[in-house]
Amino acid sequence: MNRKKYYYEITDAAGEVMYMEIDAKPKDPKLLCEFLHIEGTVREITKQEYRESTEV
Repeated sequence: MNRKKYYYEITDAAGEVMYMEIDAKPKDPKLLCEFLHIEGTVREITKQEYRESTEV
């Protein structure tokens, strides 16, 4: 069964950027920062943006 994926760009207080692909949409994306125990910002991105940003 294919589940819908959600893609997020997370920028921490130091300016470091990380990308996440998750199966469930959080009620508040800011909770991703709390889960990771970081101060930062979160923005939902498209699958295309995610792929471009995570290419090796």
